Amino acid sequence: MKFKGLTIFQQFVALGTVVFVVLGVFLSSLITPTLTSFILEQQKLNSVVFANRLAAEFLRSEDFAAPAASESSSRFENFVLNLQIPGLFRTKIWNREGIIVYSDKQELIGKQFPLTRAFERALDLETVVELKTFDPEDGRYIYESSFGEGMVILAPLTFGASPEVVGVLETYARTGFLREQIQEIRDLFAQRIVVSLVIMFAALSLIVWQASRTLTEQQVALKSYATSLEAMVKERTEKLEEAMKRELQHAEEISRMKDEFVSLASHQLRTPPATVNWYAEILLSGDLGKLNDEQQKYLEEIFKANKRMIGLVNDFLNISRIELGTLTVEPQPTNLVEAAESVLAELEPQIKRKETQIQKHFVSNLPIISTDPKLMRIVFQNLLSNAVKYTPPRGTVAVAIEKHLEPQAIGIPGSAGGESHVFVTVSDTGYGIPAFQRDKIFTKLFRADNVKTKETEGTGLGLYLVKAIIERCGGTIWFESEEGKGTTFCVSLPLAFTETPEKKRIQERARSGPECSHCKQHKALYNKTA
Repeated sequence: MKFKGLTIFQQFVALGTVVFVVLGVFLSSLITPTLTSFILEQQKLNSVVFANRLAAEFLRSEDFAAPAASESSSRFENFVLNLQIPGLFRTKIWNREGIIVYSDKQELIGKQFPLTRAFERALDLETVVELKTFDPEDGRYIYESSFGEGMVILAPLTFGASPEVVGVLETYARTGFLREQIQEIRDLFAQRIVVSLVIMFAALSLIVWQASRTLTEQQVALKSYATSLEAMVKERTEKLEEAMKRELQHAEEISRMKDEFVSLASHQLRTPPATVNWYAEILLSGDLGKLNDEQQKYLEEIFKANKRMIGLVNDFLNISRIELGTLTVEPQPTNLVEAAESVLAELEPQIKRKETQIQKHFVSNLPIISTDPKLMRIVFQNLLSNAVKYTPPRGTVAVAIEKHLEPQAIGIPGSAGGESHVFVTVSDTGYGIPAFQRDKIFTKLFRADNVKTKETEGTGLGLYLVKAIIERCGGTIWFESEEGKGTTFCVSLPLAFTETPEKKRIQERARSGPECSHCKQHKALYNKTA
């Protein structure tokens, strides 16, 4: 935009003034919601900490029985008297059943109201802060409607380190102090913004004025260099093109080196462990001479550790292929029973050492499916090794493989009518997965935080890899777990691998699924034979 008759400096002053005014107004408008959110968050944190500190000092867990005894009422009164909430005009203390066991409004004591979403969040150890307008038609706020608006805080009350919520403290405070605090901070910010913008505008104006004066002085001189200017531009353009060419060559070289590194990692990273594995097998076989007991023990440990390292390298490389989209499925006739039996044979030393009971249920007429046998072996290795690893000594691991013609009829997630599926279930009597961690079980590098499993080796890659492989092969995976009783992983695979948009949509929809009758049937079989 140009203004005729105005110098560069004058144009800058005119446009700069408009821009800085608009910027100042915009920044000021952003402050209020940010400050409100910040102050409410501070109120939330302060309320729950202070309230639970007072509860530990004045209250007992039996005080939350309804109706409250006279001694409990006295303790509640002392508790409320020590609350330091500005503008407080109403206090309600609820037990877990939604009954008001104490309130500064006697008419409310003993009343029970339906549990609200905010109350349920408080029972889940979440402190809730809301700015609420009290509706006189709502029986819950019949005594607060005269106040019009208030800040409502619901803080869960616990005792000591226990995570169990025994009650909920609900307080109502006037919002006047909150608005005054926000206004004071907003005014302070506005002043600082204005001062900063004025200083910035003045500094930029000085710079532009000096630049404008310099440009004006140079205009006469530039006219005399009109002829040489074209040559200078051409020279600089050639230099720039040369520099860009060098940068492009450099970028191509970096890309080539990266590709070479990935290729090296894919083909050579596994070579040293494979060599160690081969030599260890030769030594353990006794072909080069008999080993004494100590040598035999050390070599076996080397062999086991090296085998774990090979598996870890393979997992990382497979995950890299998955995330880069280069993991290919090579469908071949695959016998899932043979794959499962082969993996169980590899796990035989662990199974014997832990005295684990293995239960197998393979239907006799199970068809050969078309999928990638190498990928299926990885799936069985992870599911079965996890089941054995996380099952206590003398526990039970069950594996079943069967076929169903109408999977959607029994509630299998991601199934479609008219398709035949093979189902694989792996159950154990292990420690189970805590409920609050089940939604993360297929996350990369995640391991369940269970005291009983902390000593168990693992990287958190196995189930992430299994889920990615199953979905890549057109199937679905889900699980059911009960802490202290064990876990069941269920896999559904089509008889023939096909990659269609509909399959992708079904996979996305079936990332997590409810309990199906197939899992119930397998559990019944498992419990019967256990």
